[in-house]
Amino acid sequence: MTVFFKFVTTAILLFSCSLLHAQNTIFVFGKVSDNNGESLPNALVYTSQQQNTVSNIAGYYQLDTDRQDSISLGVQFIGYQSIDTTIATEDFDTIQINFQLSPTTFDFPEVTVRANEQNLFDRSDWVIVDYVIWAEKMALLLYARWAIARAATTQ
Repeated sequence: MTVFFKFVTTAILLFSCSLLHAQNTIFVFGKVSDNNGESLPNALVYTSQQQNTVSNIAGYYQLDTDRQDSISLGVQFIGYQSIDTTIATEDFDTIQINFQLSPTTFDFPEVTVRANEQNLFDRSDWVIVDYVIWAEKMALLLYARWAIARAATTQ
């Protein structure tokens, strides 16, 4: 009898804890698509509470966020304009929010590519460039160590 009583008590306790947790969170889900209705996989969906997720291959996302009076959601996808919105949550436990992103264009300045007479397969110049880059990285590393040591001694 006591084993059964302990089991029932534990089950009730666990069930009530899960209900309390469910009352403090909101389940948000939806789909991210473009103007033509095509799904956008791997779109970043984020909240103001720094809870992030990405949409799946079909464009659907889901996340649990802490309950507040309102939540701020945003969506980003490369080549599309970002959307930020605020939704009043009121007494909702589940909210569906679909996002439709518009493509954006980037205007870059004109680039001119010219060939020169140098043999592109002459690797002697490449080795020099590698050493210069290595030397610059070492100088930065030494400076960072010096700055950390100096900050530690002045405090």
